[in-house]
Amino acid sequence: MIEEQHGSFPGTDALPSQAEAAAESGARTQAAGERANKPPAAKPIEIGAHDLALLKLEALDAAPVGFIITNKDGTIVWANAAIELLTGYPPAELLGQNPRVFNSGLQGEPFYREMWETILAGLKWQGELINRRKDGTFYHEELSITPFRDAKGEISHFISVKRDVTERKGNETALRRSDELFRQVTENIQEVFFVYSPQPPRVIYISPAYEQIWGRNRAEVYERPGALVESAHPEDRTRALETLLQERQQGKPGEAEFRILRPDGSLRWIRMRTFPVHDEAGHFIRVVGFAEDVTARKRAEEELRRAHHELNLALTEAGERARAHEKLTELVDMIQCCESREQAFKIVEEVLGTVFTSCGGALYLISPSRDEAEAMAAWGRGEQAEKLFGPQDCWALRRGKVHVVPDAQSAMRCGHARSTPDAGHICIPLMAHGETLGLLYFECPRDAVALAPEMHSNPWKGIAERAAVVGERLSLALANLQLREVLRQQSVRDPLTGLFNRRYMEETLDRELSSAARRKESVSVAMCDLDRFKDFNDIFGHDAGDLVLREVATVLKANVRHGDVVCRLGGEEFVIILPGASVEIARERLEAIRLQVQSLTIAHRGRTLGKVTISAGIAGFRKDGATAEDLLRVADKALYSAKNDGRNRVVLPAAGP
Repeated sequence: MIEEQHGSFPGTDALPSQAEAAAESGARTQAAGERANKPPAAKPIEIGAHDLALLKLEALDAAPVGFIITNKDGTIVWANAAIELLTGYPPAELLGQNPRVFNSGLQGEPFYREMWETILAGLKWQGELINRRKDGTFYHEELSITPFRDAKGEISHFISVKRDVTERKGNETALRRSDELFRQVTENIQEVFFVYSPQPPRVIYISPAYEQIWGRNRAEVYERPGALVESAHPEDRTRALETLLQERQQGKPGEAEFRILRPDGSLRWIRMRTFPVHDEAGHFIRVVGFAEDVTARKRAEEELRRAHHELNLALTEAGERARAHEKLTELVDMIQCCESREQAFKIVEEVLGTVFTSCGGALYLISPSRDEAEAMAAWGRGEQAEKLFGPQDCWALRRGKVHVVPDAQSAMRCGHARSTPDAGHICIPLMAHGETLGLLYFECPRDAVALAPEMHSNPWKGIAERAAVVGERLSLALANLQLREVLRQQSVRDPLTGLFNRRYMEETLDRELSSAARRKESVSVAMCDLDRFKDFNDIFGHDAGDLVLREVATVLKANVRHGDVVCRLGGEEFVIILPGASVEIARERLEAIRLQVQSLTIAHRGRTLGKVTISAGIAGFRKDGATAEDLLRVADKALYSAKNDGRNRVVLPAAGP
């Protein structure tokens, strides 16, 4: 940008030195003499006034900025093509309208009054305003209005030049916001900005702040580029030069701090940052740099070091606590969304391993029989802890309160914590709704605890407090998860057989059919029924009948794939959903089930029950129906055929005509 300011017009370059200016003046004098001795140049081609006027009009129409001409009353009489890009209005649509069509309403009446007073006085008006496009969106505009006088010298028209500066205004707004964020730090710091060209070595631009910080005139830097670092302290000069001369670093960013000697003999610390600039071909062409006076910071560093260290410890501790709180909140939220306890245990392992970095641990749950505590999750050194122990081996479970043992040799050490004699431990009972759910166990080597930065003041107390908070929140989350699991099981499971119930079967079948339709896959449905089960109940009793249903359910579950769904519709009727299986594959599986059911030997109260057989009908998706109702109806019809054909068999639907 700075180089362009000096070199964007012919005959100009970077700021010249006095010698260069004198040489250039002599060159111009010589050139003038040479021109005087040359023969007259050829006359320029003459263009008629009318043609020239048309060319000028075409040039205005092709200009990238918007032009509008209005009469003295403000009526638009001409607009160039760029106006449509700026405002959304085609030039023809604007003819005869007033520029008020662009009015956004964001400038008050005094603004426009001052504008009109200026241009009616014959003066040029310039300014920025916010206007509205045809589509209703706002944009920032840089506007200049120049009065045009007729042959009598009276104002007859106004020429408006419009430039869209929306992007620039947005950048300015963003910059102001950024400046405000760092205002407290930067308001008293004035950096030196400079642009340096390595080939040939010269300073293209250096900001006025140089004179304030270095105490030297900028002219000497333009005359001698090395002056920028010549004032560096002899011990620091090499470092300063290496930062400036980027070609030695192959155009890489550089940063250095060094001392400079001012003319008054004072010493100042400078922080210089340099950044390479490359051309379109990727060649390193110049260096852009910033230099700031950091003397005050350097002088204060030694005094602030100790305070900064203490503050850093406090901030670290606060940060660790905040991070732990955030992770624990996330842990509880994740557990609340888990579909099973196994999923929750994996999350506990991952999160607590990052919260308690100095301690390993394990999560134990009390068995339904209340006589065992089993490890469900473990992390770090906790993976070596006991997998199973009796509740009587833990002081925390016996006392119902947090138990801390910093000394591995303490007589108060829990019986289940003997596997790692070099570590202390903390046990937190997990309790919710008046019931003990389990135990949160932390195993902490003394050296690791002592080095934990977030717990430097009182490590064991700090860990115990955080662990207690974890235990309290985790207890409620696990209790809620356990309750949800029970309710979910009750809502979708048959209480007698443990198989899925009719409601779950209907939801699952609809879902599997939709998925199969999208993926163009097979789904088979088998309807099963125990043969002569009513007679069986009448002979042996309902208790024996329930036992038979449970045994058959066990056979069904053992002979299907992981993705198959076995449901009890009620009574002795069952439905098996087999995603991805053709009717032929389904028939093979059902035949295997039929044979196993047939081979069952069931005893009830010391009495061997009679032979149990099962019949089944199968229907296939698309071939026998496209909806759940169609498939169940076809499978039921095939089951009816199996019953009529003698029972104890698997039947496919009859082929269509």
